[in-house]
Amino acid sequence: MSAYVVEDETIDRILSYLQANASYVEGVSGLGNADSNTLTAFGRKLLYLNTQAVNQRYSTDNECYDASYNFKQVAVGAIQASKSLACLIYQCSEGDVPDTELFKLLEQVEGEINGRIVRALPEWDQGAVWG
Repeated sequence: MSAYVVEDETIDRILSYLQANASYVEGVSGLGNADSNTLTAFGRKLLYLNTQAVNQRYSTDNECYDASYNFKQVAVGAIQASKSLACLIYQCSEGDVPDTELFKLLEQVEGEINGRIVRALPEWDQGAVWG
């Protein structure tokens, strides 16, 4: 598998969605009232994690790609946020990065977003039986 550092826009989509929906996503509730500086700092942690994975994948020691990141609010829906998050998780799935607490949090958040998407589908209420 190849690995790369995701674009800033990927992080913006993830954080914008989490900020708007923090009340239902366990582990990120503090992002709901977060200011731009707090979201920038969290985004830089995500990019640092991503850089660590890329460095471990290619046995390199590149500087962290996070230094220039500044959060920008974007409009984003659940499906796009889920896909952006899945991309980040995939790009971070190298070396010992999947063992970190932040990576585990990302996987948990992905599951919660995907669960919300599924429960919003008409088939959830109309086509599937309970039990």
